[in-house]
Amino acid sequence: MADSTFTVTNPHAPRLAAAPGIRDLAHQLAAEAAANTPVETGRMAGSYQVVQGADPATSLVTNPTPYARFVEYGTRYDHPQAPLGRALAKARAQAR
Repeated sequence: MADSTFTVTNPHAPRLAAAPGIRDLAHQLAAEAAANTPVETGRMAGSYQVVQGADPATSLVTNPTPYARFVEYGTRYDHPQAPLGRALAKARAQAR
């Protein structure tokens, strides 16, 4: 067997290669979370966004609506609806 040598020119290449797939998955999660969101006015369901993280292979699904955390996690008066949590659980189940 012949010896091979190589030089790593870009140590971030694997993360850069994975970034588009991660971004697509984040957009799918945002769409699924919007579909799971209870609707009164539609403001929260229409506010999910995908934001680029600190490096190219990080995408964040956010919702800047002021009451989004109360819908997601609940309050002492209302039970949690967890639209993003349910979307993430569904994606994890499909990945198995």
